[in-house]
Amino acid sequence: MGEQRTGADYGTAMLLVPAVAIGVIWLWMAGVLHFRNPEGALTWVVIGAVGATAVIAAIEAEKSRSSENFEMSVAPPFMWFVLVAAFWPLAYPIYLHQRVHYGLKSMILPAVIMVGVFSWTAVSLPGAIDQHYDALHREVQQYLESFQR
Repeated sequence: MGEQRTGADYGTAMLLVPAVAIGVIWLWMAGVLHFRNPEGALTWVVIGAVGATAVIAAIEAEKSRSSENFEMSVAPPFMWFVLVAAFWPLAYPIYLHQRVHYGLKSMILPAVIMVGVFSWTAVSLPGAIDQHYDALHREVQQYLESFQR
């Protein structure tokens, strides 16, 4: 089998977007980055990563449609945008596998790993945020109570 590349290969970018979002979330948890509304910031980081990967998938699908390797049975670019945006944990790795129909390399294994790490980070950290703020609230309450004595 020959080279599978066309002019539009954004697979690496699709893997980097959630990786950068994970880095931002963990830097915030480590105290390197500070957000005024951490739960809101976490939500926007997740929405941004999901939205960016959906846009990149649609752009790559559109640009790759003109290749000689394109198969008509593949979903149109707008459908990939909707699927990846709405059903990211499933559609993101499916798209990165279905890229073979555009003449591009399947990236399903790194995509599945990225979904696992990204989902774990996005789901587990709100609990850590709540614990952090509960501890901070207790410290403030104890400080204020010390003045009342």
